[in-house]
Amino acid sequence: MEEECAGIVRGARREMGAYPAILPSPGGGMTMERVAAMNGAYGEDALLLIGGSLMGHSPDLVANSKHFMAIAGRTDLYGCGHSHEDASDTAGASPNPQS
Repeated sequence: MEEECAGIVRGARREMGAYPAILPSPGGGMTMERVAAMNGAYGEDALLLIGGSLMGHSPDLVANSKHFMAIAGRTDLYGCGHSHEDASDTAGASPNPQS
């Protein structure tokens, strides 16, 4: 199973004719406790679909998300190249710029 997953990741990371590489996004049965192992297996440029584990960690989704980012070794809680101020600047913005 691990070799099959590794093959899928290799395939996703290569260009496919006229199509660019895609971001691997393994999912199913993933838990926050396995983040380090998954980063080792798939690399840090993969999406980790850990929704159930994230929701079940505690009732506080914000705290759970920060915990996930910390165990994933991320310090950029608002995305690469964005600061907390960037996030607060758009907090009250309308999702539809025409409204």
